[in-house]
Amino acid sequence: MEEINVVGVDLAKNVFQIHAANAEGRAIVGKRPPRTRFMAFKSTLPLCVVAMEACATSHHWARELQPLGHDVRRIPPIYVKPFVKRQKDDANDAEAIVETAMRPSMPGTRHGISRLPDVEGDKPKWSKFKGYPRGFFHIAIAGVKTAHV
Repeated sequence: MEEINVVGVDLAKNVFQIHAANAEGRAIVGKRPPRTRFMAFKSTLPLCVVAMEACATSHHWARELQPLGHDVRRIPPIYVKPFVKRQKDDANDAEAIVETAMRPSMPGTRHGISRLPDVEGDKPKWSKFKGYPRGFFHIAIAGVKTAHV
């Protein structure tokens, strides 16, 4: 089996379309696993770039794939659409995601782990003006209003 460098995943409700390619872009694997078997399938693949269209569920799948060691890239759909060669279906979308991810200048978003514990020191102060006396702003505004009369 050839070495897989990029895997494109077209996310759907029940069945995902997977298109895997080598460094030259030649298709190696094209599968359609159901949602329940997707993680079992991904655990059998070597470490590689996993690209998917950025959508609501891509955040969840990126958090699931990143601990396995894959480099997860979420690509906005507007950048994938020009690479769809034929009619729009799941297989062609997955192939277009792979082609988009292989472009060196393509702006994809890498997913960082967003479920970090909250630390109280990291939260910003809600009131910037807490240190000022309460009547300071009222007096200044009242002075401006009387100056225009």
